[in-house]
Amino acid sequence: MPASLPAELIQRQRELQLEQRELNSRLGQVEQDEQEIRSQGMLLEPRLHQIDAELSKMSNVRLMRLKRLEATARRPGITHTFDFVQQNRGMFKGPVYGPIGVEMDIKDPKWVAFVEKQCG
Repeated sequence: MPASLPAELIQRQRELQLEQRELNSRLGQVEQDEQEIRSQGMLLEPRLHQIDAELSKMSNVRLMRLKRLEATARRPGITHTFDFVQQNRGMFKGPVYGPIGVEMDIKDPKWVAFVEKQCG
């Protein structure tokens, strides 16, 4: 440092250099945190795609059930009503479920026809 600089400027230069080191250190920590978050996101991404696929599959199954219910139970407009309820869930005080035949997932095939008849 040139000796001709006033002491105040030298002191200010040191303060700024210290501040720059602190900021560089914080920047390094932020970049490290960012990398950790990106890594976590990459680990979660496959699970997210799996969940999306499962939801899509469930949605397709529900839609098929709804169409079948509309056709076999002679319930015209049930698809429209179901869509309205799904799009406006926030208007209701509690959880709202679609037609029971659409919501149920019966694993044992011997009970499917019985339940469909009872709900139809």
